[in-house]
Order: sequence, then C-alpha cells, then structure tokens
Amino acid sequence: GKRVLMVASNRRTLLINSKGKCILKLATALPGGGHTGSQLQRNVYYTLLDCVYDRHGQVIYVLDVLCFRTSDYTISMTIDRFENMMSIHKSAIENCEPNRDDLKVKILPHMEATQANITNIFTSEAPFKVDGVMFYHKEVPYIFGITTMHGWLKPYMVGDIFAIPDVHGSFLLGRPRNYEHVAQGVRDWYSTHPSWSVDHKHVQDDTASNHKAVTYSTKEQENIAQSS
Repeated sequence: GKRVLMVASNRRTLLINSKGKCILKLATALPGGGHTGSQLQRNVYYTLLDCVYDRHGQVIYVLDVLCFRTSDYTISMTIDRFENMMSIHKSAIENCEPNRDDLKVKILPHMEATQANITNIFTSEAPFKVDGVMFYHKEVPYIFGITTMHGWLKPYMVGDIFAIPDVHGSFLLGRPRNYEHVAQGVRDWYSTHPSWSVDHKHVQDDTASNHKAVTYSTKEQENIAQSS
C-alpha cells in the first residue's frame, strides 16, 4: 500500500499521496465528503485521515485521525487521537459509504507496544496478512513530514527488536534469504527503493525501556512509514 491523506471537504473526498498529488476522487459519508448532512454542514465540515491505500485490494486502511467534523486532533497526543478514533469515530469512518462498491475503509488495529503485548501477538498466527508494523510515540501531537516520533518495520524485523525467539512463521513470510539483522535489513530495503535517498540509519539502544529502536532519516520529504 501507499501512504495517503484522505481529505473530505467541500462535498468531495480525495486521496492525496506524499507528493501532494490526488490519486483518487470519491464521494463519502464522512463529514464534508458529500453524501450526508445539510447544505451548510457539507460546506463547513471536513475530515482528514492518515491512511494507507491498498490499490490492488481496494482497501483504505486508516492509521490516524487528524480532523473530524470541526475538531482538530493534530494538537492532541497520539494516545488521545487513537482513543477518539476508536471510541467516537470508528463507526462513521468504517461505514462512510464510498461511492464505489469495490472500495472498503478499515481502521487498522493498534495496541500499547509493551513487551508482553508484542510477544503475545508475534508468537501467534497472524490474523491477516501483515505488510508492516507502525510504532508511535504515545505522548506527542501529530507531526507532519519526517519525524523520529514514529517508525515502521517489516514484521520479520520485530522479533529482533523485542528479542522474541519464537516468532510465528506467518510473520516471517517475505523475509529475504540473506536477512541477518535489522540494520542490514533496513539498509537492503533502501537499496531496492532508489526513490528514497538515505542520510543515515542505525539501530540504537533505548536505555529507558531496555528495548531497541530503529532510527533513520531521508532527504526526500516523504513519510518514514510509506511501504513499497
């Protein structure tokens, strides 16, 4: 999938890619999206969602909520945005009735990244095909562009970061034969994605949690978490 912003405003819904190009135009029941509400509401309300668009599977996966109706969540902490998305807006987002029968909108599951939670997930069979795992700092507002406050790993890398010896085979699908460790895996990923120009990438110890984190930066103004 590709990282996109889902923008509902002025009675239409657009998917905007990381280069600012509209790749899909829709009508939806999201606030401002064109389907519902009075004339005033359709003109005033708006929605902004951080998503991954799977063009082949025709699914828009929602990662984060930035704006909904007249509320701006970009200044809210990550944990609060996720709570609002799941407890208040989940039904409206997943039942937004895009004017294409083949297109679905789903909120991706999330959880606190504790050692116990990650171990429990990655030692059991994956409930669906997992292309990547996003990690967010839970106490920062939404940050546009490149940031070390969230990152993305291939599922076969997570066991190395969290020292999980018995990762279930369903999370190891797609692991390159020459994969040895995270730093090498990240380096090889960049080498096969030439549109990403890398300044540096390394694995560092997080002394506060005794876990490890992958940090990397790019020259291009594209989001760290965009998948291939």
